[in-house]
Amino acid sequence: MIIILAMLVFIVLLFLTATYLWRRRDGAFLIYDVGNTPKMSHLLTQSAISLAINGVIGLLILFLAPKFANLFTLGLASVLILIFSLRLTKLQKYEG
Repeated sequence: MIIILAMLVFIVLLFLTATYLWRRRDGAFLIYDVGNTPKMSHLLTQSAISLAINGVIGLLILFLAPKFANLFTLGLASVLILIFSLRLTKLQKYEG
């Protein structure tokens, strides 16, 4: 039961992160002005969609698969956020 509750909290955080990235894709994101940079907007959009898909997959795994399969959701989300961070760093290194 604790694993299910912890995974639900994690999946909700995934959806909240995806929503935040989606809403900031055309405005201000942290210290960056996304409106002037189409590449940044594309990065935020791509990341938001990826995290939302991961959240949906995570919900399916949570209720339909064995408990150890939740590691897939945790691992995939970690990799997606790592890729987002690396691409953001690379983008800012060359633009700025």
